[in-house]
Amino acid sequence: MKKVLLAILVMSPILSSICFADDLVDDPVFKAKCVMCHGAAAEGREKMKTPPMKEKAGKSVAELTKQIEDGNDKTTPKMPPFKEKLTPEQIKALVEEIKALK
Repeated sequence: MKKVLLAILVMSPILSSICFADDLVDDPVFKAKCVMCHGAAAEGREKMKTPPMKEKAGKSVAELTKQIEDGNDKTTPKMPPFKEKLTPEQIKALVEEIKALK
C-alpha cells in the first residue's frame, strides 16, 4: 500500500503538467486571444515569427505574466498588451499552462 501511495505522489506532478499542456490548446482564452499568432497547437507561426510556446515555458512566472499583461511593441514579433482584456485569473491560468509545456 505504501508503494502505491508513493507512486501516486511521484506521478502527480507529471500527470498534472500533462493536463496543463492539454489545457493550453483547449483553453477558451487561448483560442480567443492567442491562436491567431501562436497557432492552434501553440506551435508558433513562422510567417509571424512567433516561436512555439514551449520555447517560452522556461521563463519565470513573473516574466510570462509581464509579457502577457504589457505585450511587446519594441521587437519582432510584436504582441499586444492583454492587461485590460483579460482578468488576472485568466492571465495566471495561461502562464501555468505555458509553464507546463516544458
